[in-house]
Amino acid sequence: MTDESGRLLVPLVCPRCGGDLEAPSPSRVGICLNCKVATFMRQPENEYHLFFIEARERRPSSEIIYAPFWLVKGSGSFNCGDDKKKRIYQNARKLGPLYFPAFWTPKAANYENLTIRYALAQESLVEDKEAHGAILAGVLDPSRLAAMAALCYAAYLDRLADVTGVEASYKVEQVAYAAVPFLKAGKGWTDGVLGVAFPGAYFFGGGPTSALNVTKPETARGL
Repeated sequence: MTDESGRLLVPLVCPRCGGDLEAPSPSRVGICLNCKVATFMRQPENEYHLFFIEARERRPSSEIIYAPFWLVKGSGSFNCGDDKKKRIYQNARKLGPLYFPAFWTPKAANYENLTIRYALAQESLVEDKEAHGAILAGVLDPSRLAAMAALCYAAYLDRLADVTGVEASYKVEQVAYAAVPFLKAGKGWTDGVLGVAFPGAYFFGGGPTSALNVTKPETARGL
């Protein structure tokens, strides 16, 4: 189905229950809180498990937001001819699931650091089956995740020893959609898992995630 301009219109309905998906404008990801499902609008045939991460402390709803992250589970591997580097990589802490911000932010440089910190603290990221709340708009195309995971894994190895001459790869095994709590802290925010501080501009840089509340579900969105 297309509109008058010829743009493809995708019905915002849950692939499981057929109910309306919630999508804060201009989100490319629709979510069904009842079925705990997330769908990327350009690839509606794919559905992803949606879950909330438990916050380290309880806060009023006015002091907490949930930021969407694509969770990537898989395994990294490397090919290295340098025995010294190989031993360093083999003895390093293994990375857990990778969390990539799905929301828009002008602070793109924070991606790698936060993703690696979460991957090294996987025991702190626990699902909260009772949590609920508005989730910021998700805009990142999940088709980019495999390449991002490989780059992130290579960046982690580079922190351990220079990756010059090293071939790094990452095999993606599972992708999900995680709502991570962030807590109000003065003019900025702290993530509700590790307590990492972020300036307000991390979320509110004048871009798509300026609006906090989930908007009224639409019946179709032009792509």
